[in-house]
Amino acid sequence: MKKTIQSIVGSLLILALSLFIFGVFSDSKKQPRKNKKNNLKTVQVNTVKNQTYPISIKSTGAVLAKDRIALYSEVAGVFLSTSKSFKPGVSYQKGQTLVQIDPAEFLASVQSQRTNFKSLIISILADIQFDYPEELQTWETYANNIQIENILAKLPTTDNKIFYNYLSAKDVFSTYYNIKNLEQRLKKYTLEAPFTGVLVQTEITPGTLVSAGQKLGEFIKPHVYELELNVNASFHDFLKIGKEVQLSTIDQAKTYQGKVSRINSQINRDTQTVQVFVEIQSQELKEGVYLQANVQAKEVEGLYEINRNLIVDQNKVYLLDNNKLVVQPIIIMHANPNTVLVKGLKNGSKIISSPIVGGYEGMKVLVKN
Repeated sequence: MKKTIQSIVGSLLILALSLFIFGVFSDSKKQPRKNKKNNLKTVQVNTVKNQTYPISIKSTGAVLAKDRIALYSEVAGVFLSTSKSFKPGVSYQKGQTLVQIDPAEFLASVQSQRTNFKSLIISILADIQFDYPEELQTWETYANNIQIENILAKLPTTDNKIFYNYLSAKDVFSTYYNIKNLEQRLKKYTLEAPFTGVLVQTEITPGTLVSAGQKLGEFIKPHVYELELNVNASFHDFLKIGKEVQLSTIDQAKTYQGKVSRINSQINRDTQTVQVFVEIQSQELKEGVYLQANVQAKEVEGLYEINRNLIVDQNKVYLLDNNKLVVQPIIIMHANPNTVLVKGLKNGSKIISSPIVGGYEGMKVLVKN
């Protein structure tokens, strides 16, 4: 009994000691001081003031000859040498022979057909003398004037329908037009310069056996060139035929004057650009030179200039309203290397002037003075 009482008393003492130690430690703990840290982001703002800006379109392209002809052969034969060498850089006057293909075999065939046609006309003169005496003198003269070396003259006309049908039955008309077709083909053995120009590319030399459809070279008119520019489609309405364009070499060493000569009515789906062709007349330029064009389109009112890095989702910016971010859609009218000119902002509105990482509509911010 005595041991039991001692055991109970010991347990109570241990419990009391534990409660005392727990209380001491509990009182020694200090509540952590709350750090009232400000998590709002600080931003800078500018006041929008729309202005009028001159829109300038800049683009670069290669100069090409305005009048350019690719030379192809429509007949087969051996390429013959002419009075001038058929080589790049050789100039020709209008009407001079560019290409001469040996026509001997085909020419003999044409002359043979002319001889047969003359024989046909002579063979029907006896019938014409008895049946259509009023037509005899005309057709005798025509038959006598046929020369196998020269192209056929135009057939005499007649108002006599019966006589006309007689000639058709004798195959006079069909034979005549077959020969005229051969004469047209015979002309294709000689290619003449359509204008005063220069060869810039050649594919054959004298003695080459040319096939029908084979490319022979390229011929251009020098001193008149075109520059193809790809301009943003949004400026299509600003560009007009005849508008003057300032041009310069890439290193700005030389400048030229040009004018808009053609504008493609089709817009490229992928790039949303339109082709603009600028005509340049210069004795110094050479084909293939790269030029930079500066087209003064027009002055546009109600534009505001901002940095490119302020644009959100391609066509929006952040404005400030009661210390909260507001998303404002904009229209990009022109892009410079580092800035863009935009429409859609009201005068006096506050625009965020520095990028905000993680910004969103309605986000609270602090304005930095």
